[in-house]
Amino acid sequence: MKTLKFLLMAGFVLGLELGSALGQEAPETCTQCICVADGSCSSESGCSSGDQTGCASTTFTASCGGMYTLRYGYSCGGGECAHCYACVYLKDASGNVLGVAHSSCASGDCTANGDTPTLTAGNSYTLFVCKRSCGDSCGKCPAECIARGYAFIGGSYETVCSAIPPCNP
Repeated sequence: MKTLKFLLMAGFVLGLELGSALGQEAPETCTQCICVADGSCSSESGCSSGDQTGCASTTFTASCGGMYTLRYGYSCGGGECAHCYACVYLKDASGNVLGVAHSSCASGDCTANGDTPTLTAGNSYTLFVCKRSCGDSCGKCPAECIARGYAFIGGSYETVCSAIPPCNP
């Protein structure tokens, strides 16, 4: 009988604790956005190969573990994206390419998301962005155009990356 009373009391207390825990909000989602911009032009090609020629880069430590989204952005006066493209890629500390984001010259797409590599919190990574020419010469790549690369997690690009000073030259 004492055992039954004990079990009933333990169940009641557990029920109170569970109900209290269910009423609490979930812990906040980890958010991070890393950004780098490149205004120089390189006629090198091969974004997915991770060619660093003519690229801007930043090395960062992942504060969140999980799937990061890579995004490219390319802006020019008048919105012209036909002569160049942004090549974005992410490498781990060993130099392995983990993900890529880029458009083809034919698409004229100025912004889009690319791969979603899984990063480990506390590890270092390098984000590269290159302004690449669609032709044989960088003379076709307008000087006022800027290529931007982002790696972000936890929320949308607009909310997570809206105030990143190094990426707003």
